[in-house]
Parts: sequence; structure tokens; C-alpha cells
Amino acid sequence: MCAPLIAYQLILNDKKGEHAFSSRNIIRMEASDNYTLVYLKDSRRPFVVSKVLKVYEELLGPYGFVRTHRSHLVNKHLIKHIESNIIIMQDSSVALITLRKRKACMKQLQNA
Repeated sequence: MCAPLIAYQLILNDKKGEHAFSSRNIIRMEASDNYTLVYLKDSRRPFVVSKVLKVYEELLGPYGFVRTHRSHLVNKHLIKHIESNIIIMQDSSVALITLRKRKACMKQLQNA
């Protein structure tokens, strides 16, 4: 996939303080109750933040992030390939595409 033209500087807080991440380095985000797991290019472990996924969907939508499922927000610039209702990301992690939103989601993913 193509690289994003513009990056967004996202400031995330955890118990250790504030951390700045470029949207180019965020592979995907996954909802976990009232928390969001942020998967980064340069980290094996997800960064955990105490905000819901919808907050990040609104912030990162203009920068190539697509809500593919109730629990998944993916960076469309870092998708390796799509198989049926499964998205394989560049780090080999997996995100789902909900059947109900599949058509609209695929249209968003193809618009680069």
C-alpha cells in the first residue's frame, strides 16, 4: 500500500506520562472494554490507553485510519493484504472486517 502523505502527532498518556507517536508508526488500534490497545511499528507490546476507540477513530480518520470492526481501527497504509473478512497488517497482526460494514469498509480501504 502507499505511504501516508501527512502524519498526525498523537499524544497518548499512561501512568508513566505523555508519549508522542506519529500516525505513520501506528499499525492498528484495538478496543478492549474502556481501553484501547495501540500497536506500533517499533514495539512488540501494545501501548494501553484509557480512552475508547471512537475517540481515535475521529482523530485519525483523515490520516488513513479505517474502522473495520467494532473492535478494530487500522492504518490502511500499513495493510499487507486482505483475505475475505480478515486484514493482515505489515506486522502480521490480524484485524477483522465486520460483515455488516464489509462493502463500505472495502470502499474506504481502496481509496488511497
